[in-house]
Amino acid sequence: MKTSVNAYTIIIDPGHGGNDKGAVYGPAQESHIVFDISKALKKLLEENHYTVTMTRQKDQFVSLQKRVEVSQNQSADLFVSLHANASEDKRARGIEFFLQAPQNSNSFVHKVSKTDSMLFNNSIENEQASLSKKEDIKKIVSELAQNIKIKRSLLLSSQLKKELPGVIKQAPFYVLTKTEVPSVLIEVGFLSHPKENKKLLTKTYQSEVAQKIFSSLQRFSAKSEFQGNSLDEKAEIPR
Repeated sequence: MKTSVNAYTIIIDPGHGGNDKGAVYGPAQESHIVFDISKALKKLLEENHYTVTMTRQKDQFVSLQKRVEVSQNQSADLFVSLHANASEDKRARGIEFFLQAPQNSNSFVHKVSKTDSMLFNNSIENEQASLSKKEDIKKIVSELAQNIKIKRSLLLSSQLKKELPGVIKQAPFYVLTKTEVPSVLIEVGFLSHPKENKKLLTKTYQSEVAQKIFSSLQRFSAKSEFQGNSLDEKAEIPR
């Protein structure tokens, strides 16, 4: 158990970048908006003695594999990926929090980019028909570790939801599936919604979002959720 906040390493993952602009609606560009929020969040965390690394330092393309490698190389404790949403339905609005879907789940939320869809974990389909006893044990241990990670990711998402009211969902995003620590992908709003688009372009609102994410992460780490302590006994895996 870590005893001080500066012992915690948090990875901030601003989605997209470079030629991959993400969602673009008028002057609002996803890659720029989430990068600005990420920088503000990093500043808040570092001012409070957390160790923070961003998966990209500027407007550049970084592959999904490289983003996960950053987390692994830094021995991260938390992984927070920031994105902005879009929909053909201009009425769609609000914040969404995504955590990893269980490997055996048949209720995946298929809300992914074409890039992500090529990188799903297909290990279930590719498993050999029979495993040795040693392999069985490894599989059980791996599944237990994944279940613990998902539980802690849910606790993190529930804490975030207290500051930023939204919906918690599950999906097999690559960066959530492949990271080994509690992780969440936050869709900070819909660029396709006129009012949210305008709001997300303002530094005031970007700073507000960063502050609320920071407050949630601070409480999460302070209450030792890394050891599995529940912040919200009513938190349930979304169905």
